[in-house]
Amino acid sequence: MNPKLLTVAWLWCAAFAGTAAAQVCESPSSSAACCSPPAASAGTNAAGAPACGPAACSTPCAAPAAGTAATCAAPTGSASCGTPDLIATDPAASAAPRGGPSPADRGLTDLAPLLEPIREVFRVPGLGAALVREGRLDALGVTGIRRVGSDAAIEVDDPFHLGSCGKALTATVAAVMVEHGQTKWTATIGEAFPEYASTMHAPFRDVTLRDLLAHRGGFPSRSLTFDQAIAAFQGTMPAQRSALVRYAVANVPAYSPGSQFNYSDVGYSVGGAMIGRAAGEPWEDLVRELLAEPLQLTSLGFGAPGAGRPESVPRGHVLRDGELVALGVGPGEDLANPAIGPAGTIHLSLSDWATFAAFHLRGARRESTELLSADGFRALHEDPYGQGYALGWFVTTTDRWDAGRALTHTGSCGAWSALIWILPERNAAILATSNYGGGSGFQALQLAVDRIGEKYLAP
Repeated sequence: MNPKLLTVAWLWCAAFAGTAAAQVCESPSSSAACCSPPAASAGTNAAGAPACGPAACSTPCAAPAAGTAATCAAPTGSASCGTPDLIATDPAASAAPRGGPSPADRGLTDLAPLLEPIREVFRVPGLGAALVREGRLDALGVTGIRRVGSDAAIEVDDPFHLGSCGKALTATVAAVMVEHGQTKWTATIGEAFPEYASTMHAPFRDVTLRDLLAHRGGFPSRSLTFDQAIAAFQGTMPAQRSALVRYAVANVPAYSPGSQFNYSDVGYSVGGAMIGRAAGEPWEDLVRELLAEPLQLTSLGFGAPGAGRPESVPRGHVLRDGELVALGVGPGEDLANPAIGPAGTIHLSLSDWATFAAFHLRGARRESTELLSADGFRALHEDPYGQGYALGWFVTTTDRWDAGRALTHTGSCGAWSALIWILPERNAAILATSNYGGGSGFQALQLAVDRIGEKYLAP
């Protein structure tokens, strides 16, 4: 049998053996029962209950109808995940010649040979991954094409959309501001937006910034009604986010604030508006000034990458009638309204995202940095509620790769997918991305992470 076909067949079987054993969800929906992975796959939280972990499969977000907003910034777990999406094969993805500098040119291990068979199995247009070990980028690789219908290969410096993995950046900005005395974890919505006192439901007045970033603020996950409402907002982005807060707090709380965990893009959007109000700057500027500049994340951007240069970057893809369709570039083309940016509209190159991962890896190992102290990291990484989520990170324990305690997240606005694991006990982090956000995208990422961990982090 052809060795290449044998490898692909083995990966296919391995993928389904894994997904059958691990039904996990990227972000809980309004149902508390959404997230129920077995302990062997995603681990358990501090209370011993199954913890939310990275998605082995995911329900893809359909592209919104004309005149409406997308309904999900992060797809929830699929009820069943026995087969991947039926995606037509694009021969250009395998034949695309590599361009730009290679990982080897930078003294890094090239992960492309490991990734390409996985990309072929799940038929995603592009796939990328990175490995951080001992505090630095150690391995990097990309494979596939920037968009269907083109033979332009993805390059290692190309940006990928992070979806809800961007929540960790929003929470980190808040932590830096707290450390600088620009805000407090105990700052409340009522204090930040006193002009809405007359229309704000009373329970929201005392909701804190920490409540919002821990998904305990009383807000729903998202809804089409919410997306349609914010799509009508106009003016500057701070003005739109202020209007988003006004709309959100005028609705009855989905549950008693502070009483439970409920994964909420709405809550993160309100939290982003709060830190923007505290600093007197848009959330986007805060991410640039407080994170991107000190960490030298030069690829940072918002919305679908490539505004003004659509042919030089990967494009997000959705599945329509079995065919992959490439979406546009720039804000809004990631299927997310820019007003919900704090919940997940950031894009970064893999190497820049790895820099951010290495930064958090140091903090998870109880180290201080020039940007954030050990206490600041502790506020982000600890899970005092035992809910499986800290601030911007799912918190779990796993026996995979003999890793123990871990921080993890997945993300997608429907057209991209992203997955990250921070493994402090192994002094490592694994990241994976794809320019397709449906179920097969997440399956490809999970298998890529598994294979990288098995090969490079074996006990």
